[in-house]
Amino acid sequence: MPAKILVVRLSALGDIVLTTPVLKALKKEYPEAQIDFLVKQQFAEVIRHHKALSRVIEFPAKGDFKDLQKCRAEIVANAYDLILDLHANMRSRFITFANGTARVKRFKKNVVRRFVLVKSGIDLYRACSSVIQRYLDVAELLPGKQKIAPPEVFIPKSTDQKVASLLSKWYSGSKIVVLAPGAGFFTKRWPAASFRTCNQKLVNAGYYTCILGSKEEAELGDAIGGEIDNCLNLCGKLSILESAAVLRRACRAITNDSGLMHISEAVGTPVIALFGSTVKQLGFAPVLPQSRVIEVAGLKCRPCSHVGRSQCPQTHFKCMNGITPDNVLNSIFA
Repeated sequence: MPAKILVVRLSALGDIVLTTPVLKALKKEYPEAQIDFLVKQQFAEVIRHHKALSRVIEFPAKGDFKDLQKCRAEIVANAYDLILDLHANMRSRFITFANGTARVKRFKKNVVRRFVLVKSGIDLYRACSSVIQRYLDVAELLPGKQKIAPPEVFIPKSTDQKVASLLSKWYSGSKIVVLAPGAGFFTKRWPAASFRTCNQKLVNAGYYTCILGSKEEAELGDAIGGEIDNCLNLCGKLSILESAAVLRRACRAITNDSGLMHISEAVGTPVIALFGSTVKQLGFAPVLPQSRVIEVAGLKCRPCSHVGRSQCPQTHFKCMNGITPDNVLNSIFA
């Protein structure tokens, strides 16, 4: 039975959130064990307060080879019994390779199946196995036939109170719908005009809307919410956990396939997830029963990538342009 366990997932935001069911399962299986987590500095906030963790080790945001060597030396010195590399990239492999007496287990990325699906459209996945389940499989916890737990994010009381105070100056009791229009790549973003139409119709129906995203998405937030009553654009104004606290107060979130989609589910708020160039088979679909994925079925060009692209390879962008505001609103009003 391991006494010291290290979980490694350096990035990105959504992937880190999806490791949290592993932490919960590890704590249940090994209640006396020390469980640590290695993550990039810029994402540490989202995992720092998890109740299963003893310590969060932060890798520098722009770490170089010297930082890798230093991190590796620290991990070796900590003498872990079990290391779960849930990232399995070159950096995480270097940090954890031949790590003393530790048993190292790595995530398998289904590279061949993913390549075949993206390049030929042939689906060898056979089932939409969630990345959560595949992470649990690495840890040999919760066999596939058991129901997996959703992700979880813990919000400090002080952060929650700060957000409550902020929203109280704007919010007057109606239901809140969060709009999260950002994503890492263009082909994963529903058009701003569609978000704006949806936003206006929600406000007309009596909802309050709140736009969340990074500071780089502030102009996008203005384009979607500018001059619309009862809409608050908070892009670039909140930390990750403050955004989580806003999401916790919403009845629904409308998101792209992004980190905020997973954070919304982690605080218990169902999502209407808009999938363009990516598909559910890749393993990142929402898991809450009330959540919904909206996509244009039958497009032979989907998926064109497993992460997204900077432009549509076919130039028509039917995967996102084909999703209408009414498609989204019907999922909320139903």
